[in-house]
Amino acid sequence: TLAMALGSGETLSQAIGYAGTHAGGVAGAAFSRASLRLSCGASVSEAIDRLCEELDAPGVGLLCTALVISQRTGSPLKGLLEHSARLIERQSEFERMLAVKTAQVRLSVRVVSAIPALLVMGLSALSVDFRNGIMTPAGTFSLVVATILDVLAMAIIKRQMGGILE
Repeated sequence: TLAMALGSGETLSQAIGYAGTHAGGVAGAAFSRASLRLSCGASVSEAIDRLCEELDAPGVGLLCTALVISQRTGSPLKGLLEHSARLIERQSEFERMLAVKTAQVRLSVRVVSAIPALLVMGLSALSVDFRNGIMTPAGTFSLVVATILDVLAMAIIKRQMGGILE
């Protein structure tokens, strides 16, 4: 959006305002605040420095530096801005993909950890031989060992996942 605005001949201040109005999400809000700062009398370098601080995305530092240099020299930035926009879009795609993957991990761990208990309950309800088998000392011991191993496996998984499962 910023590249298009600058490419159409708008000043940097106008292009930042246009980007703030037409860009969505975090970037749009940051550009709107930068436009407001410029309207309130802040210098271009001040407004861009604050924009750089507010936007946390790959390539933003380069973008801000290029905007300040472009403001001083009048050099065109269309290619650089388009590249920066692609980097920002890819970061949000990666964040969405990470959220999906962590949700999948949490669901998988819950399902896999519930399967042994469900199997024991199901077999106990359906099979008299299974019920009789787990009532023997060897069967009870096997069930206790399996439960301990399941809890241990969950603890290991939780430790390796580093808080994702919460």
